[in-house]
Amino acid sequence: MTLPHRLFADKANRLDSILQQRYDIELGCNQKITLNGFMTISGSMGYRLFCLCAKLIGKQALSLGQNIPVTVYYGSNFSPNEVVFERLFHFPNKPYRLCSKMIILQEGIVVEMMSSRIGCKLRYELVGNDILLSHQGYVFKLGQRFLLLPLTWLLGKAQAIEHPVNDSTFYLRMEVRHWMGRLITYEGNFTISPNAALNAPNRAV
Repeated sequence: MTLPHRLFADKANRLDSILQQRYDIELGCNQKITLNGFMTISGSMGYRLFCLCAKLIGKQALSLGQNIPVTVYYGSNFSPNEVVFERLFHFPNKPYRLCSKMIILQEGIVVEMMSSRIGCKLRYELVGNDILLSHQGYVFKLGQRFLLLPLTWLLGKAQAIEHPVNDSTFYLRMEVRHWMGRLITYEGNFTISPNAALNAPNRAV
């Protein structure tokens, strides 16, 4: 089964052509897609302090900047319920690599695992020509179960929109909002590499 049908069921055929291509993965096959784009990443004073603290302890957080080249690799990696992602932010000083695994729980409901145990539960919805991702809470993976964690008040709510620009480009905006205000936003336009299967690294994330 294809990824669009797992996420949107009978609404999958309503996807705009560029978003259809963006999600055109046959789950359970070693198929990969490569995206290329430029993103602007902005953050609040709270996020800037977080970046500073991360630097002081020798960790790298996602930096802020404008028109940052970004490459995204993703694919099903032989799993019928999982899609693995590798995002490379090509900052001038030091590239930043962000990996995650999306686990499909049911139609329109996924968990994006940012670590081996902690993940963010999201709902996919098709609204007009746009794909909306809405926050459903944070979870802890215990075996095959996902236990809800009361962390939204601390970490904020993640939400995103994907909007078709034309037949070869789509716009992505993702943000995390805290009860004190917006923490971080990254947004930009992406195209699909014509040699996606050749460019994608053949490794699990």
